[in-house]
Amino acid sequence: VMAGLKAAPAVLSLVQSSLAAGDAQGNVEIKATVTNLLGDALPGAVTVKLSSVSRGGGVGDQLAQKLELQPGADGTAFSVKTALDPNSYVAEFEVSAPEALSSTVKFRKRVAVTAPITLQDPRLTVSHSRSPAEGTTYQGQLPSGVSANGLEGHWVHLQFQVASAAPASSSPAAAQAPALVPHQAFVRFHHVESGVDTFFVAQPLRGAGEEDEDEDEEGLDLDQTVGGSLVAAHLNVAEESESFQHRSGEYEVFLLAGDGVVTEAQEVPLGSLHLTVIAEKVREWPLYSRALLHDSDVALAPLPEIQHTFRQPDARPAKVVSALFTLGVGALQLVLLGGLQRAGANLTTLPSGGASLIVAVGFQGCLGAILALFGVYWLRLTMAHCLTILLPLAIVTMFFGHKALKDQASIRMLKPTKGKVE
Repeated sequence: VMAGLKAAPAVLSLVQSSLAAGDAQGNVEIKATVTNLLGDALPGAVTVKLSSVSRGGGVGDQLAQKLELQPGADGTAFSVKTALDPNSYVAEFEVSAPEALSSTVKFRKRVAVTAPITLQDPRLTVSHSRSPAEGTTYQGQLPSGVSANGLEGHWVHLQFQVASAAPASSSPAAAQAPALVPHQAFVRFHHVESGVDTFFVAQPLRGAGEEDEDEDEEGLDLDQTVGGSLVAAHLNVAEESESFQHRSGEYEVFLLAGDGVVTEAQEVPLGSLHLTVIAEKVREWPLYSRALLHDSDVALAPLPEIQHTFRQPDARPAKVVSALFTLGVGALQLVLLGGLQRAGANLTTLPSGGASLIVAVGFQGCLGAILALFGVYWLRLTMAHCLTILLPLAIVTMFFGHKALKDQASIRMLKPTKGKVE
């Protein structure tokens, strides 16, 4: 079996790779397990030593000498206590097992010692230049009425210190350990009216004699404070108007800091600041150069309601005039009926039966349908709709009319002619 094979692979695993900062001496307990590939204990005596602990970059051994890990009852668990400051480390272990391993095996594991942090000494400065020394500085919570105007070229400078709340370590390298500088530090501006947040990165301040890798093109020296755990953010209100989405008004300012070696990220409210940013320039786009729904697609807040302006309706005559014209149309109908009676219109010539009667009734029905269509057209139909109905109706009327006239001519020819008696 594998447990009895010489030079069988050994596996070293950390119980926890993230360790909370320890007691007043800064001691943390590193726990590891050593097994074979199947998870069983190695046969014979097993010795595990912590040979070195260096910072994340592989610089500066934190141990004065190798530390031997104490074995547990099951033969797989080992632990050791050592003083380490909150930071990210690379720990190197040596595992010796004469009965299971042909030689000493080395393992490299990443270990993070975490600690709580506090944000201290916040300062906000409003100035007319890139230098914080030429402006008004507010320390701690902001009083009411603090404002910055981008139209006047104001700058806003924020600075705060990140301090570790863990007990100081007594390790030999503690004195040379750099101050805790968070990997992530931000300043959050919360627009009260719209609820939109704007974030700016806070950079660590460089120490005396250090070169600023991010020095601007004009060569201006912004940060003269000695480095360490101080972080700062500098913003030109006018240049950052687009970052603020051109929203002027009251902003709540928050300081944020976090890191992989920080137990919990911290957020500290600083107070309210009134910002006046440059208004957005409204560009007139040519018609159809953008999608019709572009504004609604990119809007982050409800758009103002569009108030439509409709054309005023044309003036209409009084109701009396409309009634007179309606009576005029009705009078024409009476004139038509009177004319038919005067012309001697009657039903005596209507065929008494057969196909001729059907043709005659169909012809009269088509004429009545045309008159009814004109009435409906006058009330509500459009010209196009009326013509689509009138065209087939006219063809049917012509057919029945032709047949009816032909039948009437035949009837007249068959009637005997009465002679005149002298």
